[in-house]
Amino acid sequence: MEEYLISMPFKKRQEKVSSQGYRWDNLQRGDTSFVIIQKSHSGRGTFFWRGRSYDVDPDHAFVAIVPEASGYAFEGKPQTPWIFSWLNFYGSPAMELARTAREAHGPVVPLSTQTPAGRLYAQLMARRAPQKSSIEHAMECYRFLATWFDELGRRSDAEDDPLAVARRIMESRFHEPLSMKGIASECGLTREHFTRLFSQALGVGPAAHLRAIRLRHASRLLLAGAVTLKETALRCGFPSATSLQQARAQVKITGIPED
Repeated sequence: MEEYLISMPFKKRQEKVSSQGYRWDNLQRGDTSFVIIQKSHSGRGTFFWRGRSYDVDPDHAFVAIVPEASGYAFEGKPQTPWIFSWLNFYGSPAMELARTAREAHGPVVPLSTQTPAGRLYAQLMARRAPQKSSIEHAMECYRFLATWFDELGRRSDAEDDPLAVARRIMESRFHEPLSMKGIASECGLTREHFTRLFSQALGVGPAAHLRAIRLRHASRLLLAGAVTLKETALRCGFPSATSLQQARAQVKITGIPED
């Protein structure tokens, strides 16, 4: 029966890294399957999954399912270290919950200390994980995971507003070759109606807003000095280094803010 329980034998309340040598490859962690939930408290980490990179900002956590082709790293500066905590969950229920939630909401999602799920996370952190799983321990683990994933589902339902959906698409998929027509279609609008609503609500057109998001992420990578200009461009949704340079030049010429 134990193999069907959710077990949490490993955790760490706080870890601090400031070296760009900090990097984990989740294909190189053995054959045992488990779920990693790693929450940022300050600074920023990077999670890599399905050929994309995702910022792991404070009060957010990434979900990894080991073994898989994913990984995480610190790409920032030593003076702004990444401080985080993590929980590892074992057992088929944890695997299924994590897999379903990640497909629905993405690999990096909010985990605020102010929410019921955040408080349950803190409670698990404060308790000593038993060496052997028990029904009580499994229920505590399940309660946290179920509460968190339920919060994420209700958060998504609350964002059915087409402009909220559009902004979420841009923030989470800026590295993809997005088109305004495609985003409008995902929001259930024509391109013309979408552009008009977006411009009226935000005071800037959707294409300019997306470009600003891409430039913001590109600036972070370039300031960190971790990757080449070409790699930065490709990671941030620009088709080439030249297009990235042109976009940066346009911002400087027109005075359009990058944020």
